[in-house]
Amino acid sequence: MNALVLVAHADDETLGAGGTIRKLVTRRWDVAVVILSDGIVRARGAEQDNRPDAIAACKRLGIAEPRFLGFPDQKFDTVPIADLAGRVAELNLQPDLIITHVDTDLNMDHRLTCEVAKIVGRPKSKPITILGCEIPNTTFWNGCPFPANY
Repeated sequence: MNALVLVAHADDETLGAGGTIRKLVTRRWDVAVVILSDGIVRARGAEQDNRPDAIAACKRLGIAEPRFLGFPDQKFDTVPIADLAGRVAELNLQPDLIITHVDTDLNMDHRLTCEVAKIVGRPKSKPITILGCEIPNTTFWNGCPFPANY
């Protein structure tokens, strides 16, 4: 079985799905992590490269290095949704399961990543399950409870 962890930023894969990733690995799933951003946080006039930590986290979880698609942090809304989804679809990962952000998250990049997952996970020749994960520092700030679905 194949799982795709599709998240916006480096660290979201571990914060939102780290435990689930490890559980899937122990059950012999193939797990791929795709991060839509370039892995660099640009805030308050500073830059922080989170790629090395995401790579190390994936190694510790027992999976391959994450794929960074290079979209600008906190600016996914400047990119057509078809371009975001197209880049993920080009990877041809064929997941049975997609784990992504919930659409009630406060962070716009997270919500758009959820939309991309819905586009990529549209019914094809086989059903694809899409599960939402919580990113604690942004999910609850929207005033909506986390809609646990698993």
